[in-house]
Amino acid sequence: MSSDSLFLYFTQLGKCMYSGKKLDIDSLDKYQIDHIVPQSLVKDDSFDNRVLVVPSENQRKLDDLVVPSDIRVKMYSFWKLLFDHELISPKKFYSLIKTEYTERDEERFINRQLVETRQITKNVTQIIEDHYSTTKVAAIRANLSHEFRVKNHIYKNRDINDYHHAHDAYIVALIGGFMRDRYPNMHDSKAVYSEYMKMFRKNKNDKKRWKDGFVINSMNYPYEVDGELIWNPDIINEIRKCFYYKDCYCTTKLDQKSGQMFNLTVLPNDAHSPKGTTEAVIPVNKNRKDVNKYGGFSGLQYVIVAIEGKKKRGKKTKLVKKISGVPLHLKAASLDEKIKYIEEKENLTDVKIIKDSIPVNQMIEMDGGEYLLTSPIEFVNGRQLVLNEKQCALIADIYNAIYKQDCDNLDDVLMIQLYIELINKMKALYPAYQSIAEKFESMTEDYVAVSKEEKADIIKQMLIIMHRGPRNGKIQYADFNMGDRIGRKNKMSLDLERVTFVSQSPTGIYTKKYKL
Repeated sequence: MSSDSLFLYFTQLGKCMYSGKKLDIDSLDKYQIDHIVPQSLVKDDSFDNRVLVVPSENQRKLDDLVVPSDIRVKMYSFWKLLFDHELISPKKFYSLIKTEYTERDEERFINRQLVETRQITKNVTQIIEDHYSTTKVAAIRANLSHEFRVKNHIYKNRDINDYHHAHDAYIVALIGGFMRDRYPNMHDSKAVYSEYMKMFRKNKNDKKRWKDGFVINSMNYPYEVDGELIWNPDIINEIRKCFYYKDCYCTTKLDQKSGQMFNLTVLPNDAHSPKGTTEAVIPVNKNRKDVNKYGGFSGLQYVIVAIEGKKKRGKKTKLVKKISGVPLHLKAASLDEKIKYIEEKENLTDVKIIKDSIPVNQMIEMDGGEYLLTSPIEFVNGRQLVLNEKQCALIADIYNAIYKQDCDNLDDVLMIQLYIELINKMKALYPAYQSIAEKFESMTEDYVAVSKEEKADIIKQMLIIMHRGPRNGKIQYADFNMGDRIGRKNKMSLDLERVTFVSQSPTGIYTKKYKL
């Protein structure tokens, strides 16, 4: 049952908005949601523009901008009742009873679709035009990129990768260029409206192509000027391929630890600790330095450093090169103090700091994998997952089913196939996650047996595990239990012989790799 249908059912007092017929709350999926102002002219999916009706009442002609007069006469008193009791908004009420759109209405109507109207956007546009005097800036409404995605089946999912930022910018540039070429006089609303309605009425029987709003609908048809083809809708098929390439540059902001140096909660001493040994590592003050006797603080924050030193193994001495950490409260200390701390902590001698203050989110490569350093003993995945169009389409269906809490229509076979494909990706591209991939693989039969709801959530958690950045999966079902911090790589000792550092420009276009 759709939550939108349920909301409209109650705000309409359980009646069809166009006929007044009683609706069955247990059969809401049999009814349809109609847009008062047709989607062919405005993509308004708010409740102010939607009503719940029986299917026979949802057959109005496409070129009817207003509700037919016979329905208005019949239902006016009911609509007024809903309005008086604040069950529908003034905007919705006046849209329902409107008899016609004047030229002034149409002008406002078109302007709202063509031009971003927020004041802050206007101000930014003006600043850019003032700075770049030879550049013409167009502010594109934010929802146009979403409408373009939906119409052309270009799937957006933040759990797969971070490419959607670049993809959105690409779509905005594409739509902006189209509007510039297709409607160079876009601010002349009457001319624009007249041209659009001429094309609209000519093709009004093609309903599927006239449900996405004024701008996106206009991209359905070719446009020529003096015999030159300015816009060819066939190009969209080529454009769609771009969204599944591996050609986006992504970088993560580098940061240095600062601020709070440790957790501020005072922990008990040995005598009062549950395990008999305190977890405190920092004394409360200089007069109570013995944390075993007085307790203290934990949760030290560290500055990441690369070191080399000597470690005794029997009669032999081995050179050790690794990632280590200096507590934040020693960040401004002398080099000797830092070395003394590291020697005691790492049980090394003759320590040298070969790279100081390595930033958090430093990109590294190790054993064929890409990672971001988040602490001296922890790293997270740094690789962007790339899937094909078929996989992204299925994931869109899965997420939509999870959102609606209705997984009945999901295909078991396709989800099992996707599960196996994600395991293969993890095995091939995520070296640090080999044990996780093997565990998923060993539980394939368990995955086949679980419910569709669990299958859907497991797919979602696998995407979270494989996403770039500090996110962990959580899969804890009675019949499929993987744990609550899947993918976290902490308490790791990083050998510099295995690590290659990757320096990136802010754009990610330029990179430099080096070893220490």
